[in-house]
Amino acid sequence: MKNPYKNRGEFEMVVEAAKKLVRMGRRETLFRLPGDKLGEWRTVKAPFTADVKKFIVGKYGDEVVIANEDFLRAASSSGFVPVDNRFSAN
Repeated sequence: MKNPYKNRGEFEMVVEAAKKLVRMGRRETLFRLPGDKLGEWRTVKAPFTADVKKFIVGKYGDEVVIANEDFLRAASSSGFVPVDNRFSAN
């Protein structure tokens, strides 16, 4: 597979941005709407829970993309088992 990054610095910037999103996701719920610019995230100042998801979907519709769900999906597919439930939807 061809490397999509022009140089090492660009790759490091992407990794740092991903780390920042994960850190923010511990305290807040991050989501995007279909018309939002790439890399732009909206927040709810509450950790991700089923109730927060219900609130976001109720207000903005079911087309929202919730980053915290992607964190959970990526962690579970990698075999990662969290030691706490910071990203739990329950």
